[in-house]
Amino acid sequence: MTEPITLTFAEDYSDVILLDASDEEVKAALTNTDGVQLFFKGQADAVLCTKKSTFALFSRETSNELLLVTGDKIRACGAHRVIEPCRVLPRLDQLRSILASNAVTDLDEAQSTATSQDERESDDETGRDLTTETQRKRSRRSRAIKIEELLERVQASEEEVRKGLRQLGAVEIAPGMGWRVLSRSVEEKLISQFVLELKAQEFDVVNGELKEADMIQWLSEFPSFAVRSIYQKFVDNDRLNIAAFLEYQAESLLLRHRNVTLSNFSRLLKESVPDSLVVSDPMEPLKRIGLISEDKLSISYFPADALPKDPRKRCEALFGVRPFWSPKDLEAFLDGVDGGVADAVQKYARSSTNAAGERGYVKR
Repeated sequence: MTEPITLTFAEDYSDVILLDASDEEVKAALTNTDGVQLFFKGQADAVLCTKKSTFALFSRETSNELLLVTGDKIRACGAHRVIEPCRVLPRLDQLRSILASNAVTDLDEAQSTATSQDERESDDETGRDLTTETQRKRSRRSRAIKIEELLERVQASEEEVRKGLRQLGAVEIAPGMGWRVLSRSVEEKLISQFVLELKAQEFDVVNGELKEADMIQWLSEFPSFAVRSIYQKFVDNDRLNIAAFLEYQAESLLLRHRNVTLSNFSRLLKESVPDSLVVSDPMEPLKRIGLISEDKLSISYFPADALPKDPRKRCEALFGVRPFWSPKDLEAFLDGVDGGVADAVQKYARSSTNAAGERGYVKR
């Protein structure tokens, strides 16, 4: 017979909660079996982050598998006594927002900032005093964000933050200076020249191997850090990420032409890509950034990333702009919500048939 175990609480037990640890990664983090660190991030809508994953925290009345957690780190979770972690996508909209507020808008300025790093190090080594005006000029420069600060501010694990930096094309302009992204206008300038070079080289973007060194050479008029940003954002394993590239070009067109007809959009998209890239379905890149009118004649800019992560709020937003959605379109715009697409559809939408006899979803 197993001997009973006596649990002794600390004198101040007001911060003790019950945390559902049925997820193996959470359990490993809490019990320290594999050295994984555990963080609670945020005051409102706090999340739990291990080294690799992000979990939303939900209040529950009961749970089948619980661990006691105590300490100051859980105070951000609120006053709930039973907390269940639910694996979710990282809050990379926070990362995007932080980096966008410090984006490179002037390549020459950014290059001079990188060059001045050597000057700063030299100043530190020699102890030379900087003039007030020099200090003022440097403080006006957009600030690069160090990884330590991003890990504190972004509700995502370290692995997810680093992956997000790559997806957003963030680069360190100089070693140790922190991370920055290019502004949209600077990116589009490089992409436009990149497309011209691909056409001039008659490069096979579908099958051709694309090396970073080649891209830097083709775009030698631009600083190498800017080219590295574009390469990082659109090239995977020395191959052009065609889906990401087409979505970017489609988004650029929608930003310039806020309400464009389908025929014009199709023509403009084909003109914006290298000749070797055949755009068989111009509507495919629009599935998360564009809203096709109900008469199917025009497209407007409607980015899914700007919608709430909360499934109920996102469904309210979607059904607010369109009462009837096809399964394919609704699922595309629900991709990325907390709890997953299937759960959101089940809770906040119901199957219906429109006047044309098409099956789809309406608001529940």
